[in-house]
Amino acid sequence: MRVFLINSGSSSIKYQIVDVFEGESSQDLKVGPVLLISSVKGIDGTATLELVAEGKVPKTITQPVLHHVAIQWIFELLGQCKYEREHSLSLSGQ
Repeated sequence: MRVFLINSGSSSIKYQIVDVFEGESSQDLKVGPVLLISSVKGIDGTATLELVAEGKVPKTITQPVLHHVAIQWIFELLGQCKYEREHSLSLSGQ
């Protein structure tokens, strides 16, 4: 399963998508590879979003983003990501 981890600050949001799978028992969860590391910095002004998918060229987008739409912006961009294989994620246009 894929897990979305988020760390929200006053003017930034950092997040990751990681694969998590069962180990030898259902009580034993193992964290697999980090598929995506990203951050939005400068929220409530001209924000910069950086997306880094495993094995892909980093993608940077800069635009004005207010606090109340920052998380919506993140989810819209995540919706453009493609899941190619079991442990792989691709950014649109790459």
